[in-house]
Amino acid sequence: MASVDITAALTTYLKTVSAITSLIGSGTAARAYPDDLKQGCDLPACTLTRVGGGPVMYLLGRSGLNEATFVATSYGATRAAADALDNAIFDALGGGANQTMGSVKVTDTTPTEGSRDSGVDLPQDGSDARRYWARTGYRLFYFDS
Repeated sequence: MASVDITAALTTYLKTVSAITSLIGSGTAARAYPDDLKQGCDLPACTLTRVGGGPVMYLLGRSGLNEATFVATSYGATRAAADALDNAIFDALGGGANQTMGSVKVTDTTPTEGSRDSGVDLPQDGSDARRYWARTGYRLFYFDS
């Protein structure tokens, strides 16, 4: 079975959800990135970071089903902007069962209990601009394509 780049698939999927693209832009200009923000990118923006997972096994080996645990981090120039993007991502990923996200068949997506938090990055390099963030963890199951 071919291996799916689930981080890229989810990032691409988020760039198709209108409630999200209204905040971060659309297409190649959308500010949704796997793992890290681009240096100097405009806000709001978001990242998806895979923090765990792997193939789901059964007695005869791989079942074809995979598990992935992600953290979606939303950044904004204000706390309200970061929270608005986090809530849009939560609505898009928070209760998805039997969805197709790009070319990936996702059988279940669930927010990780107790994983929502928020904070602020202090100004750097002589700037007085703070960067607020909100993040939520998700656990999902998907099939290799």
